[in-house]
Amino acid sequence: MDQQPLETRLFALEAEVAKLKEDLHQEAQAREAHQEEIPGEVDRLIENVKWLVGESENNTQQVHLLDQEFKSKYRGIGDLNSQLESKIDGLKGDCESKDRQIAELTRLLEARLTEIEKACEQKDRQIEELTSLLEDKITTLQNEIPRSNEVLDTIHPERQYLRFFKPIEELSDRELIQNLKKQWKLDQKFQQISLKNKKVGYEGAKAISTALKSDDSVTVLALEGSDIGVKGVRVLAEAVEGNQCVSMLVLSANQIGDEGARAVFEALQVNKSVRTLDLSENKIGNPGAKVLAETLLTNRSLNTLNLSVNRIGDEGIKLVTDSLMVNLSLTAIDLRKNSLSSQGAAMMAEVLKNNHTITTLNLSQNDIGGEGAQALAEALRINQGINILDLSVNRIGDKGAKALSESLKSNMTVSRLNLADTPLSTSLKATLRVEAHISWRIKI
Repeated sequence: MDQQPLETRLFALEAEVAKLKEDLHQEAQAREAHQEEIPGEVDRLIENVKWLVGESENNTQQVHLLDQEFKSKYRGIGDLNSQLESKIDGLKGDCESKDRQIAELTRLLEARLTEIEKACEQKDRQIEELTSLLEDKITTLQNEIPRSNEVLDTIHPERQYLRFFKPIEELSDRELIQNLKKQWKLDQKFQQISLKNKKVGYEGAKAISTALKSDDSVTVLALEGSDIGVKGVRVLAEAVEGNQCVSMLVLSANQIGDEGARAVFEALQVNKSVRTLDLSENKIGNPGAKVLAETLLTNRSLNTLNLSVNRIGDEGIKLVTDSLMVNLSLTAIDLRKNSLSSQGAAMMAEVLKNNHTITTLNLSQNDIGGEGAQALAEALRINQGINILDLSVNRIGDKGAKALSESLKSNMTVSRLNLADTPLSTSLKATLRVEAHISWRIKI
């Protein structure tokens, strides 16, 4: 019980006693005649007062006991609070210890990743060295081929290749043209014509063109860097249009421009034999791309198209996008170094969402950025045809590279994703090299 109400009650009782006394006094005056009854009534009142006083004392004792109990519980709460604070301090110590352990494990992991990256770099160097040795070996073997052909020609006279009486690199332009005309005049049959970086010029192109119109044995015509020009490529295109034997046509690095490209593409609207076309390094821009778009709508024989190191750009890609979506013959497209931005990459991504025939796409040495890489990553989640995708030498950033690596989790057809010479963080490179789903499919 609360002590305050008890005191109030005592005051009330004292007031009541005072009143009773007053009443007794008045009654004593009023009842002086009844002296025998008053002492008894007073005694009873006194007894009541004593009882009330005793009850008040009992209540005071109860209040004291309650106060003692409250103080005891308060002390108990204080002890619990101390124990809780001690426990919290202990947990803080444990957390600090765990933080130190995590920091140490992180340091060890970073050190391990650095070791793995160094090991991978060493492996890359070894692969490059082996590749270089292999290329040297291939070059050596290629250099042996002419001598081997001479031996085979002696044993098998029926073998008929385009041959000269001295090495082609020692022939002057006039001697080259004279040899070409002389051998065709003798009705020689050739399977391959390869005159890389030899200045064939218009006269040589004209001689080859004349032969192609009547020769049904040439399957490979390679005139890379042969200085045939627009005029020369026109006469060759005219011959190729009616020739149904040439399957590979290489006219790269001849500076034929859009006019020369138009002549070749229009010829392929009729020709059904050319499977591989190389027009790289020819300054082809939007006008050439427009004719290419028309050709792809009708041509169903061309499989491989190399337009690298030209001026196609985003506008040129926009012109051929619709044609690429419906063309089901092209399997390999090389658009390396064509000034493509993220918009051009996004348009090619839309092509991949609809065309599952393309197996090889080269967009290296462009400027597709992170947005272009993300668009291509989205396409790879849908496309189930692409096998090789080259995005090397593009600033796609960590965000673009992460999007591409994530897409490989659902795409099982991509066997080679080339991100070489693409600026990426060291930590991301280490991650990409150890993730099981891409470590063997991605080149960094």
